Order: sequence, then structure tokens, then C-alpha cells
Amino acid sequence: MGGQTPMEMDMNRDLTEETKKTSRGGTYISCMQSGGGEDSYANISRPQNFIFRVYTRSHLSEALDYLCTSPHILKLFQRVDKEQDGEERPLVAALSPSDFRSKEPPSFPRLKVADLGCSHGRNTLDYAAYILLELQTRLLKGCSITASQTREDVTVSEIEYLFSDLPENDFNSLFRSLPSLLQGIADQAHHACKIFTGGVPGSFHGPLFPTSSLHFATSAYSLHWLSQVPPEVLDKNSPAWNGGSVWLHGERPKVMKAFASQYRKDMRCFFQQRARELVKGGVLFLLLPCRAELHPSGALYDPRLDLWSGFFESAWSDMVCQGIVSEEERDLFNIPFYMCHEEELLSLLEEFVDVFRVLKMETMKGCVGMPTDEEEKLLEDPPAFGRFWANFIASLVRPMVREHIGEERSVQFFARLESLITERANKCAIRRNTLLVTIIQRL
Repeated sequence: MGGQTPMEMDMNRDLTEETKKTSRGGTYISCMQSGGGEDSYANISRPQNFIFRVYTRSHLSEALDYLCTSPHILKLFQRVDKEQDGEERPLVAALSPSDFRSKEPPSFPRLKVADLGCSHGRNTLDYAAYILLELQTRLLKGCSITASQTREDVTVSEIEYLFSDLPENDFNSLFRSLPSLLQGIADQAHHACKIFTGGVPGSFHGPLFPTSSLHFATSAYSLHWLSQVPPEVLDKNSPAWNGGSVWLHGERPKVMKAFASQYRKDMRCFFQQRARELVKGGVLFLLLPCRAELHPSGALYDPRLDLWSGFFESAWSDMVCQGIVSEEERDLFNIPFYMCHEEELLSLLEEFVDVFRVLKMETMKGCVGMPTDEEEKLLEDPPAFGRFWANFIASLVRPMVREHIGEERSVQFFARLESLITERANKCAIRRNTLLVTIIQRL
């Protein structure tokens, strides 16, 4: 066997480090709240769904255009077989059941798609449906196939769509919803394009798929979650100790630096693995919350609603003051969450100029998570406002809080959080998000 390239050696080293991590001591279970309850991610993730419908679709469509016009991908649809008389014919012309009885199995274009950090619920399904329907349209157009040109028993292409998230993700709920997803797609799609689905549990900071097997990979609203809280921010003897706080704040530059370093390490692992897994010409589409300021002076989130640095922090402080949680317990809990700036991601991608081409990187400011009139109406009803946003936070971090302080105290914590948001609803403003969309192609 030949020697490994420096990049391959880096991948293996990072993989070894990744497999050593545990769910204790700074590394938390970063999965959304499962089930179908009021605070489940499936039922409370309206803001993400609204953002997808209003802000994301056009960029995702552009990424799919890049994929389907890539010379490497086009070759999948330009392969030909030769008849006995030596004349060339399109491969898709003879893919009927009789081909499966021949000695040589039939071959036709196949695409493999992966949703990294897929979670579960309506968002996951809508996202998958959009990608699959858009891909089918492009594939059949590329093959010049129309409904009148093929029989129902003829296949011209196959798409494998893989859902990937941490093992703790609610895959059971996701898998139960797949038949209705596939039926909905079948009702709108061409029968000649077959769809297959599967689940791949694991961290996207490590390897998930075979080498050169993915054609399109996407990660939406996931890459701001770190593989772990930087150990130094939980260490009372460290200059980067984040004592008294569970959130990231620009006024603590050493804490910021520790989180930024962990983010860079995690994203380096992410890009190394995707470089290995994507085929040449394959496309990676990323959507992640980001920050507008390169050097923030305040809390690392939009302070107008103050969900995290205000309400979430205050709930912890109240629990400490009431003696329900000790200061030490509070100080040993931080959210493994980091929102990068566009320049940070671009700088990291410069390390991968030999394997990736950045086709698009755009920061979208002022994005809302629901129609303005809907949120204004919610603000007029403080109990409903408090309940909605407390459940929203719980859908994201309840598993982490429960892991840290147990079920009984976590219930008390989120009840206190809801009360705080309700009490201060009249001081809140409509929340704005800053999002970063990136389209990358494998060279």
C-alpha cells in the first residue's frame, strides 16, 4: 500500500481523538428534544421551518444547480452501452425488469444525498422533500425523459437519501414518518426516478460514509453545535474559566478564544471528512446561524430578545439563589454553541483550497423566524409568548440540562425560564437572525 497524504494522516489523527470523547466532562448530548410533546423539536421548530421557506430555498436550489451541471456529475448521465451492431445507445433506454435477469446487472445513474445533523420532525421532512423533488426534476431533464417516454416498470435513475445525526436523535419518530414522506413525493414525482432512504447515526465531526460516495451533502442549523464545551472554560484554575455564566460573552475574550479554537478544530474535522466522502464535483450546502460582528463586545446572540444571555442565564442564577443548584454545578455547565463570523469560516476553508472551491458565501442579516404579524400577536399575549420561547429553548437543550442536573430539577429550571420570559415579554422585541449560507464544491 502507498503512503498516506498529509491530509489523510490528519483525518486519521482527528478520528482517533474523536473516538475518545465521551458524554461527560464538557461533552454533552447535543440532540434536540425527542417525542411529540409541546417542547419537542418536531412541534416547536416553526422558526427554522419559516427560515427554510423564506430564506433558504433559493440558495439550496442554486446548490442543486451547481451539482447537476458539474462535468463530473454529468458523466453519470452520459454513459452509454453499445448494441451488438456497435451503435451507441443511451443507457436509460433498456432498464426494464428483464435486465435484472441478465448475467450483467443493469447500471444507471445513482446519486447519494446526506442530511448532516438532520434531527427529526416537519423541518427534516420538508427539507428532504424539496431536495428530492428538485433533484428528480433536474435528473430527468438531464436524461431528456418525459412521462410519456417511459413505462411504470422502467427506472432511469436512483437517489439514496441518508439522514444522519447523533445516535441519541429521535430516529424512531423520523423513520415512522418516512412512508408518508415518500408517498407525498411519489404523488408529485416521475415514477422513473426511484428513491431510497436510510439512517446513519454518528457525529458529523467524524467519518460517516465511505470514501468518494456522496454527491450532495447538506447541513442546516447544525454546525453551530460544538463537539464539546472547551475544557478550559469549565476549569476554575484556567484564565478562560467562564465562572458564573453558562453562555458566551464578548466581554470575556479568553472564553471567546477558547470557544473559537474548539469551533475551528471541529470544523476542520468536518471539512476533512466531507473532502474524503464527496465525489469530485460533489456539492456541500451549509446554512448556519452566524454573528454580524467579527469582534463582538456583548453576548454572542441577538440581545433584543435576550433568550440565552438574559433569560437562560437568569434562570440558572435563580436556581442557584434558591439553593436548587449549587454554584459549582452551574459553573460546570456551558452550552456547546458557537456562532462564527463569515471571515472565520472563509479563513478555515483556505486550508482546503486543493480540495474545495467556495462557490458562494453570503451573510443574510435581519432574518425573522416567523411572520411579523404572528410574532407581534404573540408579544401581545405574555403567557403564550413565554410558553412558546421557553419550549423553543427546551427543544434545543433540555436533553443537556437533564443530563447535567437530572429530570426533577430540569423541570423546575424550564418552568422558571418560562416564568422569566412571560414576566418580561413587554420588554422584548421581534427577534432577528443573521444567517450564513455557503455552497462548496469538491474539486
